[in-house]
Amino acid sequence: MTVNPFIGTAGHGHTYPGATSPFGAVQLSPDTRTMGWDASSGYHYSDSTIIGFSHTHLSGTGCSDLADILFRPVSSDSIWSPLTFSHKDEKASPGYYKVYLQKENILAELTTTTHCGIHRYTYQSSSPQKLIIDLKHSLDNEPIQHAMISQKSKNEIIGMRCSDGWIKGQNIYFAVRFSKNINNIISYKDGKTVTTEIQKEINGKDLKALVLFDQEDHSPLVCRVGISAVSCKNAMLNLETEAGKATFDELQAANELVWEKQLSCIEVSGQTPENITKFYTALYHTMVVPNEMNDVNGQYAKRDNSIGQLPKGEKAYSTLSLWDTFRTWNPLMTLLDTTLVNNIINTMLRNYDETGELPVWPLWNEETYCMIGYHSVPVIVDAYLKGIRGFDAEKALEAMKASANKERKGTGYFNQLGFIPYDKSNESVSCLLEYCYDDWCIAQFAKAINHTDDYKTYLERSEYYKNIFDKSTRFFRPKSSDGKWQTPFDTYKINSAYTEATPWQYRFFVPHDVKGLTTLFGGKSALGKALDSIFTVQPTVDPEIPDISGSIGQYVHGNEPSHGIIYLYSYIGQAWKTQKWARRILNEMYQATPDGICGNEDCGQMSAWFVLTSLGLYPECPGSNEYILTTPLFEKAIINLANGHKLKIIANNPQENTYISDVYFNGQKLTAPYILHRQIMQGGTLKFVLSKQPVKGI
Repeated sequence: MTVNPFIGTAGHGHTYPGATSPFGAVQLSPDTRTMGWDASSGYHYSDSTIIGFSHTHLSGTGCSDLADILFRPVSSDSIWSPLTFSHKDEKASPGYYKVYLQKENILAELTTTTHCGIHRYTYQSSSPQKLIIDLKHSLDNEPIQHAMISQKSKNEIIGMRCSDGWIKGQNIYFAVRFSKNINNIISYKDGKTVTTEIQKEINGKDLKALVLFDQEDHSPLVCRVGISAVSCKNAMLNLETEAGKATFDELQAANELVWEKQLSCIEVSGQTPENITKFYTALYHTMVVPNEMNDVNGQYAKRDNSIGQLPKGEKAYSTLSLWDTFRTWNPLMTLLDTTLVNNIINTMLRNYDETGELPVWPLWNEETYCMIGYHSVPVIVDAYLKGIRGFDAEKALEAMKASANKERKGTGYFNQLGFIPYDKSNESVSCLLEYCYDDWCIAQFAKAINHTDDYKTYLERSEYYKNIFDKSTRFFRPKSSDGKWQTPFDTYKINSAYTEATPWQYRFFVPHDVKGLTTLFGGKSALGKALDSIFTVQPTVDPEIPDISGSIGQYVHGNEPSHGIIYLYSYIGQAWKTQKWARRILNEMYQATPDGICGNEDCGQMSAWFVLTSLGLYPECPGSNEYILTTPLFEKAIINLANGHKLKIIANNPQENTYISDVYFNGQKLTAPYILHRQIMQGGTLKFVLSKQPVKGI
């Protein structure tokens, strides 16, 4: 299982190469820049200097935050200068990162546990061993409300900071235990030296400390760092529990074993080494988020920063990029990890208890309210309809309805008028289309738990997409409050009525009612021609919206609204076109290089698309329990399903064959272009018979 964590660290992938554990609270990674869109993860492959190593990072987002508690090892007198390095002296693998810092002549190595970051710095024997702890360091110069640092013993330091970045009032606490005694601490506040006294607590906003160690001991300096969103006491408890006595090598080896087990949930073979690397790196990227937010004692920080206590065995998660991940990442996890899915949903329902609504885009223990829709809904509904039910269904429906009726981004107009006027609310078209899908999900859930009135109400709302379809242009088009179409209407230009998109990318977003969409277009042939045209018309390049990347015509694989488009062919009797475009996108939009992801990774969504598409399965409409079939990339794949069963997927020579002739499940020929979730979870063999030429009618 070859994983290359540098994939996505160049271009606009916004991934980080450092060490983390599966779904861990700590992401210990180098920061090479702090400003600009491509600093979202703190690291960019084009850089040649490192600022230091911080303990929290985002994976593939389009916004910046975290990068908390920066450590910078130094040996020279130029303690504030960035650290020079070369990529030839850099190595990364799941759970481990190392780099040689040239000017300082220090080898830096990093590994993690779920709640701890472990550093090992090997200095030259004649060099003084010094370490900067920087509590001011941040991305996009986010304001620091408060910071504190204090020495607690001869080899321990505790501290915290509260910052206002993408989220407001983010509290992070930390505890450090060094492998050797502290000789002195020089503290800096607002750029000035404030004390050299041992064991004095320092408070401020611009706060740094230079820690000097016993110069007679030339062994490597090992730093064990526990973090917590609750308290320094809990940070120390996390440290003691997970990393208290083990050596760096033992902790690294343990982390590697955890990753090996985690990644073995899917076994693939029969492809080029490059495609194997692409697959397992994608699978790895689906497992670095979301992040566990409870401490080892089950405590977690609630939205008001009071302390909550989880039931035994339960976990709380954050960093849920739901506008992105509801499409593919969340359905992938319903196959692989139902315990994780239940924990995420119960986290969402606790959010409802605390705030009166489901999360939109939660980060740390706060809410960013980023993007559109109420996409906690399809996550909950898709899980429930697949039999994942470790949560209160009645409360879930109550929470979904509350979120659907929350006054935000045009929901009031949507509920009252059946459309959202573009002159009253931005992103009106995209919001309406996504609200329609979310409401369809609510209807399916209400039906499943025998709430007939709610089923009828939300099913009716799910058809409001018809109110903004312009038959003259065959586009979903902005409509004003007096019911008139927006003019002029240029389908190739970025428009404020669409979310990070032109009208083309939202032209087909009705995953819950493809039959109704087909009728609007005038039949299967007309819809097929419209789908064909998206790949041949001129692409859009707008430097103001760099998310529009990875283009084939107006199809934009680098941003999520396009991700389901190619699978619509399978609903209209043109599945060979799904197969053709899926293979091209797998080959062209993903590479085993630092710039190998054609857009923001987006917390696992881009990678989940690769994983499931390369297996020959795609959840076009979460909540329907259907996976569209497409050509597998591998001759053989085994999915170790969450229920203990195994699904073996086999295909004849997919390196040469792009198209499907027939598909057999456990020996029985499938007659539809999809397979159901319940069939997959039975396990067995899914056999694809492939052809070099398109097989029309499949």
